[in-house]
Amino acid sequence: MLDSALSRIQNDLFDVGADLCTPGSGKGPGGARLTVTQAQVTWLEGEIDRLNAMLAPLKSFVLPGGSVAAAYLHLARTICRRGERLIAELKDRPAESVTPEVLKYVNRLSDYSSLQAVTPNGNGERDVLWCRARIAERR
Repeated sequence: MLDSALSRIQNDLFDVGADLCTPGSGKGPGGARLTVTQAQVTWLEGEIDRLNAMLAPLKSFVLPGGSVAAAYLHLARTICRRGERLIAELKDRPAESVTPEVLKYVNRLSDYSSLQAVTPNGNGERDVLWCRARIAERR
């Protein structure tokens, strides 16, 4: 299931790149701009809802780790968040054109990666949980 989802996401990320690199009209058929669509965002939101329904509610932040696959999915989440910040900055530049769907897609992709990261850790049973350190322990 994860493999097919990641395959679709890889294809969608090419659309993200095309959307970002061609402000205004693009070079697609008839000069149409290739953009991320609301359907792509909706599909990702559906995957997030599906994963959320399978997991117990979080009671703590989850740290990257547990298994190698989980750590890589957490890394993907952080990269998506960084990309989201850069895209938001790009959107505010006068000569640029960023569609709302691109920003939504990348935002949802980080959520998806975070949720998917618990799967290799026994659906969260072997997650590494954050514990707030006491001030005295930090010294």
